[in-house]
Amino acid sequence: MICKDLFEILFEKAKGFKYSSMNYIDFDECENAEVFCNCDDLILIRGRDKTPNMVYFAVNDFEVLIKKIAEMPGGLRLHFVPREFAAQLNKIGFAEWAEFMDLWNTDLAKTASLFEARLETEYLSQGQDECDKAAEVTKKCELQSRGFESMSAKHILEHLDDGKIIVCRKDSEIAGLCSVSIYNNGQPFGFG
Repeated sequence: MICKDLFEILFEKAKGFKYSSMNYIDFDECENAEVFCNCDDLILIRGRDKTPNMVYFAVNDFEVLIKKIAEMPGGLRLHFVPREFAAQLNKIGFAEWAEFMDLWNTDLAKTASLFEARLETEYLSQGQDECDKAAEVTKKCELQSRGFESMSAKHILEHLDDGKIIVCRKDSEIAGLCSVSIYNNGQPFGFG
């Protein structure tokens, strides 16, 4: 398993590579992972928490990554794959199953004013029971995109300290939710 010190070293090292899926990960997302490769031209970390396993990478030449993951056993997932390499990944057994797009909004109140309000906005309360129910909803969406792996009740409760979680109910039960936070004072930051 990867330790926090090694993770931080690899995270910093990854910033120097042309292609990286490590820009937005935290230690808790890969603390049960193993370092599959750490060399001058490739960083490759394989998660072991979920099947198929998540692969985090940093590389300058995407061909190097493709060759290496072709040698890895078992089911794998990748995020942040440049479109031009999709066909090569398909040839070694990968398939695109979800696409995620980052949309940045610096003024949620202004955007909300453009829409006719049909329902009153309801926010998730900090109670443990509510957080448990919200976590169950997120688990139903697990593995559908890089943007949402699911959240534990603990993570949801911690998030409520930094932002809001808007909930939608059906017959008084949580049917959906949207986590809203302001990052970097509302300004976009570097993309990999």
